[in-house]
Amino acid sequence: MTYSYDAEGNPIEQHSTYEERVAMAIKTIEVAGLVMTVLVDEIDNPLYCSYGRKPNNAYLIGMDGRVLLYQEWSFPDEMETAIQQYLEGGS
Repeated sequence: MTYSYDAEGNPIEQHSTYEERVAMAIKTIEVAGLVMTVLVDEIDNPLYCSYGRKPNNAYLIGMDGRVLLYQEWSFPDEMETAIQQYLEGGS
């Protein structure tokens, strides 16, 4: 796919540079009011290719680099609970 769609159904071209991806990530963070760290993959998608080609997967990775939770489809409430447990000392 070469594009996605905005809220009004208009096509959005895929980014062709890392800088464009970063700019869109910043805009998304601001519009969505995100307070979490957002990772922007390189333009050739090495992380996406390494962790799995899923459209909405999610990982909780501990400070030691271990994958603590993997979701083939993102479930924000479950992820939030897992993050809270991790921050409170559980794993």
